[in-house]
Amino acid sequence: MTCDEYQDLVAAHVDGHLNPTEMQAVHTHLQSCVACRERFAEEQEFHLAFAARRVLLTPPPSVMAKLHNALTRESSLLPSWRQRLVAHRVSLFSFFFARRLATAVVVTALILAFWWFPTTTPDLFASAVKQYELATTDQFVFTYVVRDPRKLEQSFNDSGQLDFTTHVLDFRPFGYRIRGGHIVRFNGHPTAVTIYRGPEADIVCLRQRGALPPLPPGALRIGRDLVYTYEQYTVLVIQESDLFCMLVSRLPRDVFLRSFGYRS
Repeated sequence: MTCDEYQDLVAAHVDGHLNPTEMQAVHTHLQSCVACRERFAEEQEFHLAFAARRVLLTPPPSVMAKLHNALTRESSLLPSWRQRLVAHRVSLFSFFFARRLATAVVVTALILAFWWFPTTTPDLFASAVKQYELATTDQFVFTYVVRDPRKLEQSFNDSGQLDFTTHVLDFRPFGYRIRGGHIVRFNGHPTAVTIYRGPEADIVCLRQRGALPPLPPGALRIGRDLVYTYEQYTVLVIQESDLFCMLVSRLPRDVFLRSFGYRS
């Protein structure tokens, strides 16, 4: 595979839409091409940033006023539309098409308003879960295929890509083996990602420098750690002195906690 050929596939690669033959060719190419690995990392960062934003958007009052006025005008025109439908015997299909078109216009206006007036906050859990999905569906390109925790830790710290000294957790006593690791930009900051293969489910660990941003309510606090159930995932959040760590798994919360000696 050439760089030009990968350029045509990078979007499908990030979205997870490559077939097995394409995925094998991509993996082989990225192992030896630094430029394409960097391109993939850039595309993945944009994809994660887009996916990590909650739809908790409040459009400006002017946009809401225009939308309200447009809906009011549309509502006032409905009787005349019905009269015209009767007078000209317009088909029922055309009526439903017009309504769907009006709905599409309103939805498009909302999307454009949200796009041009972003007041979203990054969702840590959505980004972490996206990393889990990429890693466990073979859409993740491991920069470091290292099984030993200390060797992977050294590879991370020698990479020059992190703004902190990381530590790789050793879960072998609990039955989890490292598959590999990678460094991504997560909410604009370099993040060390380690993937573990376990007897029942994989675990993805993300470590980043700094304090945790505000988190949503609903956590189970165990000592200094926080445990969330996010959709069908369990997320364990650990705040250390100058960095935080997130562990993501599909295991049920109680099973996940017992696996590592926690008492819920």
